[in-house]
Amino acid sequence: MDTFLSLIQAAAAVCIPVVAVFVISYVRSLSNHTETRTNKMILKQCLDELEGAARAAVAKTSQTFVDSLKESGTFTGKAQTAALHKAKQTAIEALAPATKNFLRSMYDNYEDLLEAKIEEAVRAGKPSSNNLSLDEIAYRLSTSIQQSYAATSAFNEGDDAID
Repeated sequence: MDTFLSLIQAAAAVCIPVVAVFVISYVRSLSNHTETRTNKMILKQCLDELEGAARAAVAKTSQTFVDSLKESGTFTGKAQTAALHKAKQTAIEALAPATKNFLRSMYDNYEDLLEAKIEEAVRAGKPSSNNLSLDEIAYRLSTSIQQSYAATSAFNEGDDAID
């Protein structure tokens, strides 16, 4: 019986440290995974806030600064750079301090990212050549209907000539 008890004690003395190493490793891995997941969620929220601030800044700058320059005919490349700077400052002011700090910790210069988002918002706000006006759509539709009607009429007239 003493031998059996000694054998169990020896096995426990060897197994407990090995199991403890695996448990500690698993807990660290789980902690790292949770931290990474949390950081990804926070980063997504910060990037969403950054994008929203960029859009709002573009809208505000466009309404106040760019439109007045365009009306006066003084919207030059230099004015465009000034508008970008103004939108960038407006967006930075709109960001929460915690968001700025987190973005600084994740990116070398989050202002470059902000500038890219502002430029993206500007491009999204410009009408593209693919966007047709309602009048243009109506004109193209009526022209297409007229051409279809003319082709159908010509075809039907051709049927009458054959009979």
